[in-house]
Amino acid sequence: MRLTNLLPMLLLTGCGDIEKLLSLRDAFDAYTNPTVASVSILGVAPAADHRVDMALGLTDLEGGATASAWLVQAERAGGLDGDGLGGQSVRLVVDGQGVGMEEAIPGEYTATGDMGLAYYPLTEARLEIDTAEGLKGLSVGLPDAPAFDLPADHRAKVPLGLDLGGQDYDAAIVMVIDVLTGVVTHEQTPEGAVELYDFARGDDGIARVDIPAEAFPDESVYAVGIAGTWNADAETFDGLNVALTTGFAARFRFATTCTFVEPAMCDAEPDLSSWDE
Repeated sequence: MRLTNLLPMLLLTGCGDIEKLLSLRDAFDAYTNPTVASVSILGVAPAADHRVDMALGLTDLEGGATASAWLVQAERAGGLDGDGLGGQSVRLVVDGQGVGMEEAIPGEYTATGDMGLAYYPLTEARLEIDTAEGLKGLSVGLPDAPAFDLPADHRAKVPLGLDLGGQDYDAAIVMVIDVLTGVVTHEQTPEGAVELYDFARGDDGIARVDIPAEAFPDESVYAVGIAGTWNADAETFDGLNVALTTGFAARFRFATTCTFVEPAMCDAEPDLSSWDE
């Protein structure tokens, strides 16, 4: 329906039809709104192995939480082409506590635990964008970290499968870190607005995570982190393109597995001096 034809049709309809037409117009506006937002919020649960915290100190999860938001002015409905929407006042409100997000590049905004961002499981986070057109935003629930049984011992260069069945998640993301070198050997997370869109639109659930052999390249101690995701509900989108806007949140749980043939090596401490090189 062309919106220019809406007024003449209103003159020919009753009150009930008018309400339906107005509802249709609102839906049309929501799908053609040029402002597109994508947000990801990640947290991390405390780990039993202190070496995990040391290794996470080299990642974006150092402060216990990190978030990224992408704002785009779409050039046309149905596409993510367009310019990054820079210069906006953007913040995350988590369980009633607001944290301003910094603009890394035009249209990309970030917040970390060092900036005051905290991840409170089973609460809600709201992305708020203060634009010239008014306040826009979306909400996403913050799930807790998943439960999984990681074997204490594993073999190098061998894949690993973990069961996540029976847990209410839309999808899962994975990170594997060599805690003796601080190197991330495997990371399965969406990057950028397009990858985030494809990832956060899935709702098939997740029953199993398969980690490739390349994640365990040598004899060492590896921190395996898994986070189950919840996607943002389109009903929470305000002033944003409903068709293209996405978001998700997830909290990692890390546990360690040892691939050393000699069991005594599993208690080795990292050589922190080599991490500075």
